[in-house]
Amino acid sequence: MNILAGKRDRSGDPLKLKNWIILPVAVVLLSSMALGMFFKYRQSLEQPRREMGQLMVRGHSAWQRLVTAETRVLRTHLAYLAADSALIAAWKNRDLARLTDLAVPLADRLRQQQKITHFYFVAPDRKVVLRAHLPSRRGDRIDRHTMLTAERTGEESWGLELGPLGTFTLRVVRPWRVEGELLGYLELGMEVEYFTRELATALGVELLAVVRKEFITRDQFEAGRALFGFIGKWSDYPEFVVLHQTMPELPSELMASLSRGHDPLAAMAAKPVRRGERWWWCGVLHQPDAAGCDVADLILLLDASGEVWVARRELFLEIGLGLLLSAGLLTLLWVVTDRIEGQLRASFAALREREEHLATTLNSIGDAVIVTDAGSLVTRMNPVAERLTGWSWHEAMGRPLTEIFRIVNAITRHSVDDPVARVLATGELMGLANHTTLLGRAGAEYQIADSAAPIRDSHGRIGGVILVFRDVSEEYRSRAETERIRASLENAQRIGQMGNWEWEIVDNKLFWSDEIYRIFGVEPRQFGASYEAFLGYVYPDDRAAVQKAVAESMADDKPYSIEHRLIRPNGEVRWVHEQAELIRDENGCPLRMNGTVQDISEHKTLEEQLLQARKMESIGVLAGGIAHDFNNILTPIMMRSQMTMLEAPPDSVIHQNMAEVCRAAERAKDLIRQILDFSRRDRHELMPMQLGPVLKEAVKLLRSTIPPMISLETRLDAREDTVLADPTQILQIILNLVVNATHAIPESGQITIALSDAGPAELPPEFSRKMSPNHCYLKLAVSDTGEGIAPENLPRIFEPFFTTKARGQGTGMGLAVVHGLVENHGGTITVQSEPGRGTTFTVFLPKATAEAVTEAAAFCLSLPGGSERIMLVEDDPAILAAGVLILTQLGYRVTGLTGGAEALASFTDSPADFDLMITDYEIPEMTGVVLAKEVRKIRQELPVILCTGFSEKMNEEKAEEMGFSAFLTKPFALAEFTATIRRVLDPGRK
Repeated sequence: MNILAGKRDRSGDPLKLKNWIILPVAVVLLSSMALGMFFKYRQSLEQPRREMGQLMVRGHSAWQRLVTAETRVLRTHLAYLAADSALIAAWKNRDLARLTDLAVPLADRLRQQQKITHFYFVAPDRKVVLRAHLPSRRGDRIDRHTMLTAERTGEESWGLELGPLGTFTLRVVRPWRVEGELLGYLELGMEVEYFTRELATALGVELLAVVRKEFITRDQFEAGRALFGFIGKWSDYPEFVVLHQTMPELPSELMASLSRGHDPLAAMAAKPVRRGERWWWCGVLHQPDAAGCDVADLILLLDASGEVWVARRELFLEIGLGLLLSAGLLTLLWVVTDRIEGQLRASFAALREREEHLATTLNSIGDAVIVTDAGSLVTRMNPVAERLTGWSWHEAMGRPLTEIFRIVNAITRHSVDDPVARVLATGELMGLANHTTLLGRAGAEYQIADSAAPIRDSHGRIGGVILVFRDVSEEYRSRAETERIRASLENAQRIGQMGNWEWEIVDNKLFWSDEIYRIFGVEPRQFGASYEAFLGYVYPDDRAAVQKAVAESMADDKPYSIEHRLIRPNGEVRWVHEQAELIRDENGCPLRMNGTVQDISEHKTLEEQLLQARKMESIGVLAGGIAHDFNNILTPIMMRSQMTMLEAPPDSVIHQNMAEVCRAAERAKDLIRQILDFSRRDRHELMPMQLGPVLKEAVKLLRSTIPPMISLETRLDAREDTVLADPTQILQIILNLVVNATHAIPESGQITIALSDAGPAELPPEFSRKMSPNHCYLKLAVSDTGEGIAPENLPRIFEPFFTTKARGQGTGMGLAVVHGLVENHGGTITVQSEPGRGTTFTVFLPKATAEAVTEAAAFCLSLPGGSERIMLVEDDPAILAAGVLILTQLGYRVTGLTGGAEALASFTDSPADFDLMITDYEIPEMTGVVLAKEVRKIRQELPVILCTGFSEKMNEEKAEEMGFSAFLTKPFALAEFTATIRRVLDPGRK
């Protein structure tokens, strides 16, 4: 590391090892020895400390046992005294003298035999009647906790309490009841001095009992001291007074702690305290009174003199041995470092020569080199680095690398992480990204490529980093231009859905661009990259044609250009157009094919849609051409046959024949309706409706028409079945699908109609891509168990006039009409079939947000008539004659005319002679619209009904906008015709 760190002045001694090594070693050695001895001494005191802790636990338990045992003794004596008949008699007789004579001897015996020092007789109001242990004091009221508790609860109460004279006493108070009557209270007490001596003896310790001054006054203490002989004085300590102690003289440190007013345990528990030649461990047992207040403390002192003196002797011995060993070690270290200094002088001379050689080599390198130390400070630079950074070596020496080597991202212009810092953090070789720009000191910018490596010593420790970089500005510009062209090409391929490929024929290696992978729906890792792998994605029916085209191109140099289908891994079929050129080697053998693939699926779809649209347009033109004339032919047939049925008896042959004529006319009318529906040339109003009721109505109608050996099952599972639809067309869809299913079942079988909600995954892929993702759909499925549909017929199943039935058994319009009606409702229809197992047609319809309310229209069974005057204008003589006849029979006065000019002239002559005008849309000389406008100029309020067989230019909405009173489409039933006339003539009539 030092070789690259620059020159140093080594004219004198290279190293002062004695100053650098011996003194720090001596300090560290002595410090370590001192710390070790200190911790060993502390460890030697741990055992006494643990023993003291265990002693405190035992002391607390022993104290509790003593208190419990003595409490039982006091309670036993109280029970005996409370039952003494002589005491009861003296108390009830209020004979204080007699009570005193009886109680004082008892108190003396209790004090001598049981160490019971207090004996009270207390009135129910807590006033002292007699202190048997001190007869001279009486009449005061007792407010201690035990007395108050006994008064409140009516039960015995006991506990340790601080008396008014400073005594810490175990007291038991018993309510004195005789035959249920409360005479007063009896109290026995025992001074804790007896307990403390028992506890000290049991634990083998010295003991000190102190009371906190906050719970006693000086006068009370002095009175108690005079009476009970307390060992302490009020002035000994600021916060405590000593009641009892078992040792004649306390350790000075404990006395000092008590004088400072600190908790003795907090001050003394961490170390032993000394008195003379003896050492003591201290511990404190807090003594709460019966009310829970810490009024006193018991300080336990455990003699630990033996352990302390042993620990001290071991400490002094270890100190002596440590000093002796340290002196020997430092002397040896002095001799060794002196020899090392001599060897280093020779080594540094050789190292200086080597550094000069390496510095010359560094300055000759063509790349820029910067060397740093472990703190990222520059220690060396070669001339190339000086030129690129703009800093000289002497200026950069000792400066942070980030100040000299300033780099940013060439694209974002954001700062780039310091590579040297990353090397120091990870210890690994680092390189910058290709888009890194170096900012020179003078403002110049260079595109650079660099690497940074750690400089390690012989032990693998990192002492610095060497950074090598070079100017690649020209390379970067060339690479950026190449990348721009490549990205532009990829974007063009993506937009045009065209990819390029290359096939190495000899090695059978196939290379695809990214766009081809997208067209084929294949991930690069899933593709075998061979000609055979490509053929695996070609549609089976097209595979032979593709192979033939490739073979002809290789054999005859024919251009390779073909359209074929492919199958994506998800099963989707796409159309592509491929073309390529063949490259041969010098011997004329096929070497390589370069070509393109373009996705033409959308183009194919548009072609199919255009072809279908042209078919529909042709059918629409045909339908529109025949609808008007055909409806005009049907109108008089229906009108006259219905009139004949009304006149003939129902059981007559004429009535039956006319009924057949009407049914035939209705079928002809329905055929025209289907043709118009299919070509979408007839307009229908879409309204919110529920499919469930329509489906139920259709099933009722179908059950009476389908053969009895075919069962019909329905399943209504949709949660919401409201759609925007034409009820008549929806009914026609259901009827057509069920009738088609009936024809597919030769003998017996089953038809199932199911209505359910359609999930997004159920929609056909080509349909779901065009629909809004927020739209919800209903699924209407009609399934049968019939013969099924042959696969070759499935693509044409919805074509108009296509049928697989025998001649005369089908029109080929049923499924085509269904297909047109479904698409007219914004939905789609699919078919799945398997020969011999049945077919399922599935209709998907978008749900509507409005709720459907459908009402069945009442059919008028009678023909209303009237006496009004009607002008009927119709160019077809048959319709005109039938209309005049029917209206005349219903009581109307009718004027029938065939031309517009004739009708206008007749009306102009006598406009008041007519109450209603009924005109065809297409009449000679002028249209019905023009006739109505001219008539309204003469008489504006005249109602006009417009009729038409079929017209692209006119429908009900347009007629209403033009002011016509009603609009009728031929052929129409008599009931509809006559009801419309009455509705127009009677505006208020429903």
